[in-house]
Amino acid sequence: MFLIHKNAEKVAYILNVEGVPTYLKEHDWEGHRILRIISNEKYIGSSLMQKSYVNEEGQQVPNQGEEDKYWVEDSHPAIISKYDWGRAQQIRKDRARKKYLFSGLLRCGLCGAMLRRSLQPSSKVYWTCGTYLSKGKATCRGIRIDEMILCEMTKDNPITKPMIVKEVHSENEREKSYRLIPAPVESEGGRS
Repeated sequence: MFLIHKNAEKVAYILNVEGVPTYLKEHDWEGHRILRIISNEKYIGSSLMQKSYVNEEGQQVPNQGEEDKYWVEDSHPAIISKYDWGRAQQIRKDRARKKYLFSGLLRCGLCGAMLRRSLQPSSKVYWTCGTYLSKGKATCRGIRIDEMILCEMTKDNPITKPMIVKEVHSENEREKSYRLIPAPVESEGGRS
């Protein structure tokens, strides 16, 4: 699905709707899990050794260049082709390069998830709750805001720090309006 240009959140949503269990059966599929699977070299029969190491305090920590890493080719049978795996890595790299105006800056006012950019068939661009996209309306009814509205809201005050998007209810329920509120600063252990 990823190779036919479905993003990780959409793949997770489809797997959840189809009832495909995760290896931790009590959890649902999420976009970040799909990306972790897609980037795992084990599926092509290779191994990247020493992704983590034990530091001086005796804790296992991710290896971010402190120690050498070793690539072992054909260490076990592959379940996907190196060609398809390479294509998936290129798609990930291309998508990571595409930074949009509001990427990483907007959170859902209902569940706190990041808003994701989505292009509609009408070529309209919306920023939509990531939880809604990956798990559906039953989990979060989701904030969805037109990018043009966001541009209008921020034209005099561009946002540079994460903001929560809240719907403001008016007497005329057909017209939605929104408010941006600074998001709490995240601590090292997660959200504060």
